[in-house]
Amino acid sequence: MVKTADGYAVQFAAYFSLDGAPGPYIGFGNGGSYDKSTEFSKLGKLKGAQTYKVPERIDVSKYGEIYIWCKPYNVPLGIANLR
Repeated sequence: MVKTADGYAVQFAAYFSLDGAPGPYIGFGNGGSYDKSTEFSKLGKLKGAQTYKVPERIDVSKYGEIYIWCKPYNVPLGIANLR
């Protein structure tokens, strides 16, 4: 995650890769628990660099993890620590 002039954005590096799953969305959580209210964008592509603006409604300081979440099956596809 990076701070920008407009707030925060989630950035995935060029080496980012997800094997694939239906309905991958991006959101935040803590301690292995996903907060569905933070879901803010569908993942645009399965590989490569990409950036997603975090909506102002989400207080990123309250979260320690970012999730790629499989919405149809309600399971995590990937979790990364923010701190």
